[in-house]
Amino acid sequence: PERIPLSYSQERLWFLDQLQGSEEYHIPVVLRLTGDVDEGILEASLKEIVSRHEVLRTVIRSEEGVGYQEVVPVGDWSMEVVDVASTAGLEASIEAFIEDPFDLSRDYMLRSRLYRLGDGSHVFANVLHHIASD
Repeated sequence: PERIPLSYSQERLWFLDQLQGSEEYHIPVVLRLTGDVDEGILEASLKEIVSRHEVLRTVIRSEEGVGYQEVVPVGDWSMEVVDVASTAGLEASIEAFIEDPFDLSRDYMLRSRLYRLGDGSHVFANVLHHIASD
């Protein structure tokens, strides 16, 4: 259908998000990677996952107070890459990335960031919004 209705769980999360935000529904994964990382392959792999799973590129729109799902193209999804000069603020940066609110009306429900630490190691942070699993 043109307007895909929300499941009851999605409707509940969407409502809560409008009231107070929904950072507690972020599902983070943070990994330390050592050795060479082919950033292009990593990003292409993640983009392919987003392409194959419509729920990761489904946004919540509303009309007259009623929410509905809209699947958006994968076109501009990308993995952010950040060069880290000093690991002193790394933990705070990762926490800020994880806690950054999703805009359910326009953001992909999966976002990824690769931190280059400069010594051949990396930290990969990935955040999924729980609404994608409902």
